Amino acid sequence: ANCEAATGLFESDAPCYVNCGACTECPAGTSNSATGSTTSDACVDCATGYASQANAVSCTACQAGRFATDDTNDYAVVTAATICSDCPAGYHQAAAVSVYC
Repeated sequence: ANCEAATGLFESDAPCYVNCGACTECPAGTSNSATGSTTSDACVDCATGYASQANAVSCTACQAGRFATDDTNDYAVVTAATICSDCPAGYHQAAAVSVYC
């Protein structure tokens, strides 16, 4: 595969016999800043308080007033968060990179 110029991707883990060369996106909640990755192990979970969409080169820090979570908006998401959600009404988070309000 030719993932050498791409970041946020990895070469497919599947055995390849015909029409090889496809790259696969790292899933949301992970990132990959390396080029030429050959396995999904190159997709690293976002750290606590950070989130990413699929194909991310790096995870983004959640700003004050927001918390890192996934599509469930649960507070239980400590790593590999997929979104930074606004704090619910009546709650506030003064610090950045948080997982709760």
